[in-house]
Amino acid sequence: MVAWYLFHIAAFCLLMVIIYGWLPFLIRGVARRRKGAGGGWQLAVAGVWVALLATWFIWTIAESSGRARTGTWISVLAVIGATVWVPLAIWGVARWRRKKSGGKPMAAVAGLWFLLVVSLITCQVASWRRDIARYATKTFDAGTYKGAVAEMEFPYTGDGNVNLFLFPQDKKPCYQWHVCAVGTNRMTIPAGDYDTARLDFALGNVQMSCVSDNPFSVAQGEVFVVPGGFPLTASIHAHKSGDDQIYLSAEVTDSAGNRMTVEKTIEKLGFEAVTPEGASFWRGDFEYG
Repeated sequence: MVAWYLFHIAAFCLLMVIIYGWLPFLIRGVARRRKGAGGGWQLAVAGVWVALLATWFIWTIAESSGRARTGTWISVLAVIGATVWVPLAIWGVARWRRKKSGGKPMAAVAGLWFLLVVSLITCQVASWRRDIARYATKTFDAGTYKGAVAEMEFPYTGDGNVNLFLFPQDKKPCYQWHVCAVGTNRMTIPAGDYDTARLDFALGNVQMSCVSDNPFSVAQGEVFVVPGGFPLTASIHAHKSGDDQIYLSAEVTDSAGNRMTVEKTIEKLGFEAVTPEGASFWRGDFEYG
């Protein structure tokens, strides 16, 4: 955790240098120019720095489109709002050291702005940590679990490791349970009420997932059998995205309507097209790209 904080602090400092590194050169150049002691190269560095930042900003906006452009604008405004105290502090301290008017108020405003930003960031980090804790995954161990247990059976046995993910309705004591087994389709699970269950398994060289979105409850000692099984039904959905793009998405369901996802495959997947009466009229491999 300490390394995580140190990394983000270092990244923030680097961002500040990139965004406002030109300001000390500008202040120094203006001061030397007023004294008649040069300052030209400092002003040149500040000008080139600002020009590069402006070019990068314009290019980023120009390359973005639609919702991405709006997100870019929001991100830029958020960064400016969170860091505007930096140039204000630099300018205020410079005026303060030269005993010019307005230096102390500028430094004070910058300090208050900094405290406000730190408070907002602290609240946001605390919120993120609460979300992480709330959406935590716990691995279920039937040998050490102290609560009531039940059994859950899927219509897919699978080869090797079988991973089951359960999502409790009340999100207690965790957001999801992870149950690991080897070469079986019946697993011991915590008894309770669940919204969703997902089984990850392998059939030969094909890695698949089965998602059952139907809420269910299983009491202590009961066996909950997930309906479904082969054959699988595949369909393709096409929709436009933008002016010149079309996205194809494959939807595969089993006999009970559970969503099936092909995560990874080494071989081609074979499908069969049948009439409503069950007569086969097409067979072939399924692939698109």
